[in-house]
Amino acid sequence: MFETGLTSRLAARHDWKRLIRFGAVGALNTLWSYLIFAGLIFAGMGYVLASLLTIVVSVLVSFLTQGRFVFGHLSGGAFARFVLVWFVIYLAYLAVLTTGHAFGLNSYIGGLLAIPLVAALSYVLQSRFVFNKNQQKPVCGDVR
Repeated sequence: MFETGLTSRLAARHDWKRLIRFGAVGALNTLWSYLIFAGLIFAGMGYVLASLLTIVVSVLVSFLTQGRFVFGHLSGGAFARFVLVWFVIYLAYLAVLTTGHAFGLNSYIGGLLAIPLVAALSYVLQSRFVFNKNQQKPVCGDVR
């Protein structure tokens, strides 16, 4: 019984550390994405193309940084799952924005309200379906 309690406390501590790393890496990835977008707009690119290029680069960077620094490994097949997870997250984000609009909120406020949902959904889906070490074979071994 003592070992089970100790094991669960250690696992919980590991999860908190991982959650903190997830938040820090996510914040840096968000800043990086915005700087790319703003730089492309400043260079004269239209917002549609700038958004597309930014999302492509951001998904690649996010996959690598979340896999390496948060979840401790990159594995075969994980990128396709990562893209699928982000498609689901995008749909959830749009649902929040649409609901906000139905209640008279503008996109800025709706976007702010969506941040906690997007962050929580992203963490849960990535940890369970994208970077779950119990279900995957590492490509290059553990990269922690």
